[in-house]
Amino acid sequence: MTHPMDKILISMKVVICILYITLRSSSNKLRNKRMRAYNGNNFQRQISFFHQNVPGKTKSPADQICEIETVISKLCPDVLIVSEADTNLVCSWDYPGYKSFRGHLKGGSLVRVSAVVKASLLPVVTHLDVEVPNVVVSFKIDNQQYRCTGVYREWNFSGKKSAMKDQEVRWTQFEDAWYTNNRRCKNSCLLGDLNYDYAGKPTTHQLSLEPIRNSVMDNIVMRGWKQFISSDTRHQGTQQSACLDQVFYNNIDRVKYHVNKPYTGGDHNTVGIMVKTRRFIPPGASFTSRCWSRTNWDWARYLVRYCSNFHEIFSYKKPEDILDCLEVKLRDLMDTVAPEQNITIKPGTARWMNSYLEGRLEDRDKLKSVWIKSGLKADEQRWKSDKREVRQLVRQAKQDQVDKDLETKDLKKRWEKIRKITGGQENSGPPTELLEDGETVKDPQEMAEILNNGFRAKVDNIMKRTVADPEAAMEMFEDYIVMLEQKIGRKLGKFEFREIDVGEARAAIISLRNTPSMGTDGIPTIVLKQLAWELAPYICYLVNMVFRTGAFPAKWKEGIVTPIFKKGQRNLKGNYRPVTLTNCLSKIWEKVANKQLQGYLQEYKIMDDSQHSYRSGRGTDSFWQDLTSRICQAKDKGKKVLLTCFDLSSAFNLCQRSILIPKLRRLGFQEHTLLLLGDVLSNRRVATRMEGFLSSWALVDVGAFEGGIISPTVFNLSVVDFAAVKVRMEKEAKEGFMITQVDQATGDTMDRKVKAPSLEASPGSYADDSHYHLATDTEAELRHAAVLADRHVVKFFTVNGHAVNPSKSELISMMNRFADPVVVGEISSQSEIKLMGLKMSEKMSFYSQAVDVDAKVSAKLPGILRMKAWASPALLKRTADSVLVSHMTYLLQCYGGEHRVQLLLQRCLNRVMRGILGREMRSSVADMMTELGWLSIPNMVRYKTLFWFRQTDRERQAPYTWSLLEPSTSHGYNTRRLRLEPSFMAQTMVSSLSFIHRGASLYSELNLFPDLSSGEEYKDLVRSKILAKFGNSNM
Repeated sequence: MTHPMDKILISMKVVICILYITLRSSSNKLRNKRMRAYNGNNFQRQISFFHQNVPGKTKSPADQICEIETVISKLCPDVLIVSEADTNLVCSWDYPGYKSFRGHLKGGSLVRVSAVVKASLLPVVTHLDVEVPNVVVSFKIDNQQYRCTGVYREWNFSGKKSAMKDQEVRWTQFEDAWYTNNRRCKNSCLLGDLNYDYAGKPTTHQLSLEPIRNSVMDNIVMRGWKQFISSDTRHQGTQQSACLDQVFYNNIDRVKYHVNKPYTGGDHNTVGIMVKTRRFIPPGASFTSRCWSRTNWDWARYLVRYCSNFHEIFSYKKPEDILDCLEVKLRDLMDTVAPEQNITIKPGTARWMNSYLEGRLEDRDKLKSVWIKSGLKADEQRWKSDKREVRQLVRQAKQDQVDKDLETKDLKKRWEKIRKITGGQENSGPPTELLEDGETVKDPQEMAEILNNGFRAKVDNIMKRTVADPEAAMEMFEDYIVMLEQKIGRKLGKFEFREIDVGEARAAIISLRNTPSMGTDGIPTIVLKQLAWELAPYICYLVNMVFRTGAFPAKWKEGIVTPIFKKGQRNLKGNYRPVTLTNCLSKIWEKVANKQLQGYLQEYKIMDDSQHSYRSGRGTDSFWQDLTSRICQAKDKGKKVLLTCFDLSSAFNLCQRSILIPKLRRLGFQEHTLLLLGDVLSNRRVATRMEGFLSSWALVDVGAFEGGIISPTVFNLSVVDFAAVKVRMEKEAKEGFMITQVDQATGDTMDRKVKAPSLEASPGSYADDSHYHLATDTEAELRHAAVLADRHVVKFFTVNGHAVNPSKSELISMMNRFADPVVVGEISSQSEIKLMGLKMSEKMSFYSQAVDVDAKVSAKLPGILRMKAWASPALLKRTADSVLVSHMTYLLQCYGGEHRVQLLLQRCLNRVMRGILGREMRSSVADMMTELGWLSIPNMVRYKTLFWFRQTDRERQAPYTWSLLEPSTSHGYNTRRLRLEPSFMAQTMVSSLSFIHRGASLYSELNLFPDLSSGEEYKDLVRSKILAKFGNSNM
């Protein structure tokens, strides 16, 4: 008989064993978890899926392996799918850090798809048992399952010829097996060479592949997988390019960017996507969000009016305290009406998808399954009928969603929506990796520090080599003051910020962009705009106290920098521009202050007419209209013309208080206002944010925020006297100046005094892009004037604390074609320059720009045509007008008189119309334009010319062009008619086609001067008169 104590001891031993096993198991789990973290799997923040087609028949085995290694070395993909190359060859090579896996083909021995995967991902590789070469790679990151399916839809079957009908059957089988395997996977990628053109170009070959293309649309795209490659991926000799290599992904919001570039030199581009593996959250924040679309704003208004203690704000006197109190009250209100909550978006579901559509798609799939099992004709008819109905429902849902997206009045947001709809590529986003000291950095925190230090180092380096001279700057500024007072005929007034009323505060709040994105204060503008009437008294009090005390809150001096890609290599920090996100409440103060500043500048005409940026009624159009008028006038007088263009480095970041404040004092700004503006521009702090990670704060004591509302006005005021350089330049040209010349025989340099008494210099500016238009009687004078202009302009910017960027400075000479280039230092005149987005040649031709426009439209057209599967004709036309035709109108309204430019763009427009309407080459162009309601290119030139000419006539948009126009009386038969004509006659064909002569001729020919109609009435009148007189047919 067992003793009771023995039973207790046995029980204790069992318990101890269980505890030991449990602790050891958890220890093993912890060790395994740490090992996975050490291997890089658990800490990976982004995953890249790439595909490369490697021709196996036309290249040797060594060349095939070389192409694969090239892609690996350049892109470091996490998963690389290789198609067309024999899988045995691909897997026979050792790729450091990677494992290669063979594909599978049911019933075939020649398999031409493989996977090369990073070993640290610990992948599980399987396949689908179908008659299409495929490979399936699965792995986990942060407990999330990722599955990548690589496929090669080949023309043959295991090297043997195959009929098209058999290919369609095999592809349908693959789609069914693939969807069954991936329908529950939240991060599913399908990529490979599908051997049909996704854009669906109307060629004979492509028409035979339409059943496969439609099958992909029905069974992959309509089920929530988006195809990210929009442009052509295969380019081979004289064959038509096509988008054969495709990438599909269902968790669309996690895709950072896609790639479609030729990395190997073969006939197929490398394609792929970069996917975020987690939502990046700043340290300390929670994974929550506020649902503004469901907020009850009426309740919020009621709370502010009757149930809150916002009135406590009036008990504070310091702006800092007022701001703190207001922010606390607003955050409490936000927590009440829109509390933070976990918002889960179902992966793989498009925004247009709803529960009804999901049910209909499931019913359609069930009907297909029934037909496959029964094989009855009646079941097939029921499935096809239901499929047609579902397709129409999906099209209507997509169309309704796009119409909703395009309803926004915000032009920037509308362009973003259009780019997403048409599959455009995002090029301005933040970097995914940076090259620093020869090493590649991918960690967001490190990249944020590198960019933040780089932005500051760039400004510091420029300031070291550019020594500002306040005394010399003020001496030059006095010349401008003399010019200004002579122009306005009186002395300058006095300016001081004035306090505002509640109505002005409310107007400033309403003018903000309506967006849920938050500033540095965590308060989105949507809250301020929705509660504008209720919050206006409190915000008005805050703004007025800032004006009254002259103390600018320290919180308003903080900015979060977002790096915006410009051009060049994406992994170089110098190719990014810093744009600063500031406090939302500070934007209201900036709007109020900027409006008062602009009012004073406009009242006394302080800004010179040659400056076209950040001014009401001005823009790049007026810039080009005035420039072409100057050039044509000088050329018609027989002058030799030279255009010298200058670009500034980090212009906004180099506005210095030691230069700006004395200028403002001379312009009549009072001391209290100067102290406030000095406080605004001093002791600012910036930090760079990358994917939720924030760099350390850096102190900035020079310049203005890029992206600030008041920053453009500050910059314009810092260089407001650029036009006064003309006075000194022309004076020195008459008196004589020294230049250095090189003796061609001996090579010795010598200084000699020269003159250019006939020099006529005219300035022009658009933000930090400045130029001087030089005109002289002789070629020798022009060459001397070029040296003089460069000397004066560089000196002006240097003493004002700015730096001219020599690499972006250009010269273009418009002398005779046999003249030698004009050389100034290391810069030589070119046959063509690019200015304000347009290319202009020395003959004042814009044909090269027209070629670029044609190429852009041709590249974007397939994305528009892809919408035909579901978009209505009205939506298709609207999108094409915004995305494609807009490229043409900008060129045409600036300078579109050349016949060959119009002819090229008309052919381009014809292609667009044929694509949208689905017409053949022989279709009537006039009928297509009538159906779409579009104008032909010559009529578009006339319409745009007359529109902007009226702006110049009525509102002086292009002031120099307006100064050259004068009314005159034309006698014709028995009538007398008032005309508007230029003050100079056109002596050349180029001049007769310019904006000023073309506009004046049309304006008077169609009897539009004097015109008393309103804006919309004028547009309708012009259109009707153009169609009545010129018709609307092909060129």
